[in-house]
Amino acid sequence: MCCDYIYDSASSAKIKTAYCRKWLYEFEKLNLSGLRGIDFNVSKWKDEVTLLIHSFQPDEEMFYVSEFPILHTWKMLGRLPVVIITDKETQPMISLRDRFPDDVSIRISPDLKRGDVLSLSRDCLNNLYRYFNTPHCLIIQYDGFPIRSNLDDFIGKWDYLGAPFVRDMPRQYLADILLKNCLNGGFSLRSRKYCKAVCDEWSKWGRKAQKKYGWKEEEDWFYSVHSRKKLSHRFKFKLPWSAQARKFAAMDIL
Repeated sequence: MCCDYIYDSASSAKIKTAYCRKWLYEFEKLNLSGLRGIDFNVSKWKDEVTLLIHSFQPDEEMFYVSEFPILHTWKMLGRLPVVIITDKETQPMISLRDRFPDDVSIRISPDLKRGDVLSLSRDCLNNLYRYFNTPHCLIIQYDGFPIRSNLDDFIGKWDYLGAPFVRDMPRQYLADILLKNCLNGGFSLRSRKYCKAVCDEWSKWGRKAQKKYGWKEEEDWFYSVHSRKKLSHRFKFKLPWSAQARKFAAMDIL
């Protein structure tokens, strides 16, 4: 389960998102020191799951919004291998790696552009499977991290698992049929074989198709586009419907 986005019903989406970000930044800053003092146990899933997090904030002092979900995930799941994907190394990243040299690594991606969120999508489409060798990866962000330790309920059962976008039930059924719902990637569990297959399809024909149809976010491609266009992937890989994905993550838990 994840803490992804925190909404109230009285204001616009833009205001909600800004309020959520400010609230989470303050929450993470206040609680980070407590996490830094924990002696984390090695996770029982250390050979099964790698944590991936993109970190390319314009202000390097903002690295705490990446460090918090890493340490909080370790608190919930135990110490898992972590790959920090960034456009350049900063001292706060190096300090975390030096504290946990056996668990934390840093990968530089030329696809990332500081402050450009869409460059994160390009990086995932081009390189995601290259960042880990375990059977699965768990993608976390400042606004998506586990709040329960029930990973056994999901690992190995799905090739891509993310929070549903559509929340009202009648539209969920239609979105499920069209493979347009359970694709939130900010907090998601993915198998490496699926990531590689999707990235291979992207390199073959996805870039050209993107220019024609205008897809932007990598989640849409990873979860739905390639499976709608390549029907064999619907049967080869396991993709959840809303009722199953909702047990893993929700976009508005408060």
